Amino acid sequence: MRKALGGSLEDVQVNLLRIGKGDLSELINIKPGSERSVLSSVAEMQKKLQAYELVRTQAEQSLKKSERLLRESQKAANIGCYITSLKTGMWECTSVMNHIFGITDAYPHTIEGWVDLMHPDFNQPMNNDLRKLIRYRKPFDAEYKIIRPCDGVERWMHGLGQIVFDDNGQADNLLGTVQDITGRKAVEHAISRDRERLDTILRMASDGIHILDSQGALIDANDVFLHMQGYDRTLIGLLHVSDWEVQFDRETLNARINKLLTTTDALIFDTVHRKCDGSLLEVEISTCNIDNDGVRYVYAASRDITERNQQRRQLQTLNQNLEQRVEERSRELGQAMELIRINEERFNYALEATNDGVWDWVLKPVRSLLMRPTARCWGMYQTNWGILYTVTG
Repeated sequence: MRKALGGSLEDVQVNLLRIGKGDLSELINIKPGSERSVLSSVAEMQKKLQAYELVRTQAEQSLKKSERLLRESQKAANIGCYITSLKTGMWECTSVMNHIFGITDAYPHTIEGWVDLMHPDFNQPMNNDLRKLIRYRKPFDAEYKIIRPCDGVERWMHGLGQIVFDDNGQADNLLGTVQDITGRKAVEHAISRDRERLDTILRMASDGIHILDSQGALIDANDVFLHMQGYDRTLIGLLHVSDWEVQFDRETLNARINKLLTTTDALIFDTVHRKCDGSLLEVEISTCNIDNDGVRYVYAASRDITERNQQRRQLQTLNQNLEQRVEERSRELGQAMELIRINEERFNYALEATNDGVWDWVLKPVRSLLMRPTARCWGMYQTNWGILYTVTG
């Protein structure tokens, strides 16, 4: 090719590139007899250049697509990117980061301008952190609050950054991202508030409150429950309900938990717990399921009923003794009444046999009592038995 086109190697390369791009504005001296070889080489070169142009175009399109996806994903996640020159103190950022900060391109993109965005509570601490990370070459990772200049609204940010050093070991640039985490902070605050309220309820409750997951593992408990069982708080998350439950085995407990998690009804029952020292504790359990972000747990309250059950057993024993005594006295009274009846019959038979009259009265306004022989002696009939005579004084 070089012999056909003549000239230096650099001239040949320049001519080939020009011809491959279709530029025929200048004539090229070709040695006689080399036309076909030159045209073939040029055609091959043109094909390679066209293939290169196609690959370059596709790469540019892919790069633009990636940049667009990156911008959209940053916008959706409220994440902006920045690069800060630590030598000039200037920083450049994406449009998403400007939007997050509530600033425009006209805002001073300097370290001082960035510090001015800080909430007063974070202004000096963030300035100190920036100096420390440069001095100690540590990554930047901090949560801070800003006040947006555009609307004066307070927003929470999560900043990440990595220092890039030059060949001399000097801090050159700070590369990183900033994400608006205001929504997450609001959720964390709500969770923290609910947790404090729950802790207060658990702490003030007189019953032993304990919460189990679907597998029966203890995930939380108040101090009353831990004291009742003789546990300390370090065992939360390590214990299973079968570690203290005596009356039900592990399989039965799992079945009861599964049933409880699928019903809205509360369950109250008496059972026996084994304490940490091995002693037994009689308890009444009130339990139901609770929902936390779509996950169901078992909420249980245990009440020590050992003393109550002892009193109930003592009362049952007293009742049994009383019933036994009443039964004995009733039997004795029945025997006495039967003896009185027999004696009365014998007495009547004796009176009938003697044919003598026996009568008695009480000198008060009461009825006189006559026995049958006395009535006969006085010539009175059976229909006249009853009140025969009344004495007044």
